[in-house]
Amino acid sequence: MVPILPHSLRLLLFTFVLLGLPVTPAQAGCTRTPAHWSNKSGVAWPAPYSRTALFFSSGLTWQQVLDTPPHADNAYLILAHHAIAAMLSRASGASAPFGVQAVLDHAGAWFAGGTTPASCGRACPTQRDWAGILDLYNSGNYPGAPPLCSS
Repeated sequence: MVPILPHSLRLLLFTFVLLGLPVTPAQAGCTRTPAHWSNKSGVAWPAPYSRTALFFSSGLTWQQVLDTPPHADNAYLILAHHAIAAMLSRASGASAPFGVQAVLDHAGAWFAGGTTPASCGRACPTQRDWAGILDLYNSGNYPGAPPLCSS
């Protein structure tokens, strides 16, 4: 399945193709899902991330965000779960295609902009799109991304 990319990412990919730049870097490492980072005992998080650090302006720690079920009516938490897993996979050595890295950059800027779980209820279709892209990446199904880790 090919992900439907937001307009800004389609333009970025078109620019890469137009300029003859590589769209997908070489694969390295493997990805892990939000459940792996949240629920597996003894899983150490890569530096500089910490389970006890505050997750941007959410008022919750990174671990508390992962422990909060991402109900369908809260796009903030849905995106946060997938962004956390993708950031931790990247810090653990997983490569990311340019489209995934662009989504991570946009999501990081959005979280850093002062949004909270209450900021984005049923709305925020762009953030839901980003979460879908990161879900594909985390599960090893994004085109050109590394596979899901086997253990």
